[in-house]
Amino acid sequence: MKAISTLIIILASILISATSFAAAPTASELVDAAAAKMRSAKSLTVAYTASSNGGNRFNGTFTMAGNSFKIDTPQAKVWYDGKTQWTWSDDAGEVDITEPTIEEVAQVNPYAIISSLRSRYKARYLGNAAQRTVVLTPAMPDLPITRAEIKFDANGYPHRMKLNFPSGQDLIITVSSVKLGTTLPAATFRFKSSDIPGAEVVDLR
Repeated sequence: MKAISTLIIILASILISATSFAAAPTASELVDAAAAKMRSAKSLTVAYTASSNGGNRFNGTFTMAGNSFKIDTPQAKVWYDGKTQWTWSDDAGEVDITEPTIEEVAQVNPYAIISSLRSRYKARYLGNAAQRTVVLTPAMPDLPITRAEIKFDANGYPHRMKLNFPSGQDLIITVSSVKLGTTLPAATFRFKSSDIPGAEVVDLR
């Protein structure tokens, strides 16, 4: 769960960087605008490439619609339809089915996390007309990200983000697209056996 929570926080940070603005925004304006954009979108999909200072590199996508979301990376995959959650990780090698509580959903729900960033992280705006940067630093101890530097162009589109973790690991994320989409079928956010062929399914409900 901790790894999935960290992944969602990373993606929520990407969504903050995708918020367009014309002038230097405050931290609350960035968070409020990103949360409103997520809340009003019929669906939203982020495509990105991530690389670490350890040499690992992978592509991923994150899709959400309302209270439902889906994460797809080589290391972890999550489907959540608003009630039931299916979680697969490369380490476990199995798909766990749960019906998380409101508190548990709040740990991995993109909207809940992006809305809480105002109280969890301090945002500082840097940059100029050619290159704009937001730096996020923890407002409280023991958060999974110690520093995030998000760079985006003058049109407000994300370009590059560098994340620092307590372990000393750095993760660089390059966003290739952030797309607002149409209404998606509910099945998009539910696990199917064809998604992970041969995977053992463990029902923990």
